Amino acid sequence: MKMWLLVSHLVIISITTCLAEFTWYRRYGHGVSEEDKGFGPIFEEQPINTIYPEESLEGKVSLNCRARASPFPVYKWRMNNGDVDLTSDR
Repeated sequence: MKMWLLVSHLVIISITTCLAEFTWYRRYGHGVSEEDKGFGPIFEEQPINTIYPEESLEGKVSLNCRARASPFPVYKWRMNNGDVDLTSDR
């Protein structure tokens, strides 16, 4: 999953994390055989801790995250202890 942020919305240093939840176990973990529980998440790619200058010429940054799990993981992005709204253009 790739996330774009406008650089003007980053405050000096923003530590952004990608969280992939293993929803099957959280919902159905009890009373299910070990074989049927699935696996994961196994992170294959995570964002690198980087400082992006506010005066960047492109005006945006790209952060990548990729995880494997069964069932498919649900991704959430967090910045400065808050959830990032991926539906917003801002």
